[in-house]
Amino acid sequence: MTKSGPLNHMFGKHLSEEMKKRLSISHRECWLTKAELEKLYWIDGLSTSQIGAVTSFNPETIRKRMIELEIKRRQPSQGMTGKEMPSDVRKAKSLRLRGEKSHLWKGGITKGNLVTRNRIDAQLWKEAVLKRDQYKCQGSGELHTNKLHVHHIKNFIVFPELRFVVDNGLTLCWKCHALTLDYGVKHNRNWEGKCIKFA
Repeated sequence: MTKSGPLNHMFGKHLSEEMKKRLSISHRECWLTKAELEKLYWIDGLSTSQIGAVTSFNPETIRKRMIELEIKRRQPSQGMTGKEMPSDVRKAKSLRLRGEKSHLWKGGITKGNLVTRNRIDAQLWKEAVLKRDQYKCQGSGELHTNKLHVHHIKNFIVFPELRFVVDNGLTLCWKCHALTLDYGVKHNRNWEGKCIKFA
């Protein structure tokens, strides 16, 4: 039972017709079936807010209906699972969050070399080399599911113009990568451009 009189915060106030309509829509019972909700939520990948916008139901009503129908909710990390973001979208996103625009910005204290290695260009280069080499170690020839490194054939620091050239990359497992001449060396002046095992 609702309170009436001066203790009720709505006492003496009147709702507009538009507000009455919005309240009636948001409080009506959701009639969507389990199959319809699962299609919208799991197959189409819509959030409860997006489903609410499409069906004109309140998102909270959609959530309650999903609980009633025992529809499993996505984990927060499952939004893009199984979907690959195009490289141009990834680059644009990276540019939007770079430098002072990032919430992790600490006044430009990161060294230039590390910044370059962590850029989107470096990630795309690494993915291209791995894909070209079919995720196989080019030293041992073994197929590894993890611990693959992408090695710069010509040194990263000495040859900056070749940093992101796919032909300058080589897929190696961590053991083979450790056998290269410049592995772990920040700047080797005697570097000849050859690997011990892969010359």
